[in-house]
Amino acid sequence: MYVVCFWTIPCCLVDNINRPAQITVRYERRSSLPAFARRRDGHFNAGQGKIGPSSIQGRLDKRLNPLTPPTVSTNYSPFRVKRDAVIIIFFLFSPLTTAMAAAARFLLRGAVSKASIANVNVGAQSSFGITLLRLSPNCSSKTKTQRRNAAHFTYHPDPVPTEYGPTTKMNLFQSVTSALDNTLASDPTAVIFGEDVAFGGVFRCTVGLRDKYGKDRVFNTPLCEQGIVGFGIGAAVAGATAIAEIQFADYIYPAFDQIVNEAAKYRYRSGNLFDCGNLTIRAPWGCVGHGSLYHSQSPEAFFAHCPGIKVVIPRGPVQCKGLLLSCIADQNPCIFFEPKILYRAAVEQVPTEAYTIPLSQAEVIQEGSDVTLVAWGTQIHVLREVANMAQEKLGVSCELIDLQTILPWDTETVCKSVAKTGRLLISHEAPITGGFAAEISSTVQEQCFLNLEAPIARVCGYDTPFPHIFEPFYIPDKWKCFDAIKKLISY
Repeated sequence: MYVVCFWTIPCCLVDNINRPAQITVRYERRSSLPAFARRRDGHFNAGQGKIGPSSIQGRLDKRLNPLTPPTVSTNYSPFRVKRDAVIIIFFLFSPLTTAMAAAARFLLRGAVSKASIANVNVGAQSSFGITLLRLSPNCSSKTKTQRRNAAHFTYHPDPVPTEYGPTTKMNLFQSVTSALDNTLASDPTAVIFGEDVAFGGVFRCTVGLRDKYGKDRVFNTPLCEQGIVGFGIGAAVAGATAIAEIQFADYIYPAFDQIVNEAAKYRYRSGNLFDCGNLTIRAPWGCVGHGSLYHSQSPEAFFAHCPGIKVVIPRGPVQCKGLLLSCIADQNPCIFFEPKILYRAAVEQVPTEAYTIPLSQAEVIQEGSDVTLVAWGTQIHVLREVANMAQEKLGVSCELIDLQTILPWDTETVCKSVAKTGRLLISHEAPITGGFAAEISSTVQEQCFLNLEAPIARVCGYDTPFPHIFEPFYIPDKWKCFDAIKKLISY
């Protein structure tokens, strides 16, 4: 009885608005009507009966045969939608519904327990019970578990640097802001431009810089990556220190021609009379946990095939600021990819003053004797965990190398390590075919062939577009890398 009452009340309240519209439309030949009686969408103002919501079927009949006078009668009404919405919302949030769902939950638990003992299939009743439970925001049909973290790694900050002066706590995007602030303060020709950089950018990397240095030095551009890089090339040729931002690395492809055919070749084609070496292009890069195919890509291998530019990817805030300042000061066009999953996840003590970290120089993060692990960006933190797992579970000593600069890369450091360990594992997020791991593998095989104890292993992304819900299966996580180490050791 109470259910009937609770259901009847909302129905009665909105019953008076359930008034279907009766529509009768008569079409005439278009040419027989004056211009003012015609409408752009093909309807005619002339006709008989009430004019109500348009009929799709009537439009189709008119276009197929303009002389056919279709009469449309429908029960469609926007008020019915409102009525149904009121009923559904009332039913979902009524106290009686919550009490019923709680009772059903209690009964369902008992039914499931009995069914599990008697091995009885109660599919229809269980489905109905679960549907009831879902109606209540306070009830759940499954046991609450810990939410899965978006990050597929654990970030471990580097030791506090002491050689660059006083430090302060920064995450990665704040270290970018600090580097840009140092550049604008010390170089009056420096300009920063890109989509939305004036208010700070989507990742807040340029926040506060426009207010501090003025709208002539930090300014927005149209949504046109080709134009952003083309403008940057011209500004750099004219003598300015141009720092361009591409909002996501996935959208750098419209600027590919400007980067590869103009920026990279400007000095060469002019015989060093002109150059755009003062150009630096920043772009958020890599997977983020929910970016899907258009906000997760790692396009470094595309540009590694192009002589005349440098490609740099940092692993944390300290390296990010030092490498970015090195790119800005370098006399070659540089592409600086920033791991966006680390913008807030990576926090370290970063020097406040300007400092540089040499380009094209890999860093040995952890020394070892059995396997060499090579990566860059976010994947360094995955391999750091893998190295610890290998030591604890297998007794394998891993040497971890952060490449840092993709082009031109440090072949000497990598080959020296492989000559010592005899085994090499390379890992990156980009697809495996044509990825930069293939170039490293080829070079090491040529120079260290007699030192290798096992085939070189590559643990990379699959040859598919970057997925959304299947991202945990796509990324080269620590378990895939750990399995690769076991195969290297047992070869």
